Amino acid sequence: MLSSLLHAQDDCLFTADITTSTALWGAEVSWTLYTTDGDPVVSGDGFESNAVSTTSACLEDSFYVLEMIDVFGDGWNGAEVTIAFAALGIELGSYTLEQGDYETLFVGIGTGFDNENPVVVRVRDGMGRLVRSREVIPGQGPQGWMFDVRDWSAGIYTVEGTQGTRRARARFIVAR
Repeated sequence: MLSSLLHAQDDCLFTADITTSTALWGAEVSWTLYTTDGDPVVSGDGFESNAVSTTSACLEDSFYVLEMIDVFGDGWNGAEVTIAFAALGIELGSYTLEQGDYETLFVGIGTGFDNENPVVVRVRDGMGRLVRSREVIPGQGPQGWMFDVRDWSAGIYTVEGTQGTRRARARFIVAR
């Protein structure tokens, strides 16, 4: 059963199609997409084995955390979740839980930008050390990005987005 926790909006900025493809033990697979404040946006669970299910969610130009859970604790056994924005021509990729019961990914979503300054996205750990960075160049059309946090240490991280004099900052937690 898929459940969307986000109310329908007439002026949806981005419609994300989130597809879950299962193999064996589909009922063990679940995921939730959260805002960086920890508010659930959309989730999926109760999947059939050897099946494909897609749900859509209205997302803002922002940062999100994708939490992947396996209730048995042995990984997703070949299942994958894919986040795509068909109208924008963007697929952020397919992700799986290789082993264990829990992993998170950090997702950023944005459109083409309103001036020629590049957008720089930096992720820093709790000590302020640079962990990852990415530069998005305006004029290349709508873009999305994802940082894979599966190999990161548990802790609080800060993501900063800068474009010229404009800045945005959010914090998120990687738990193990």
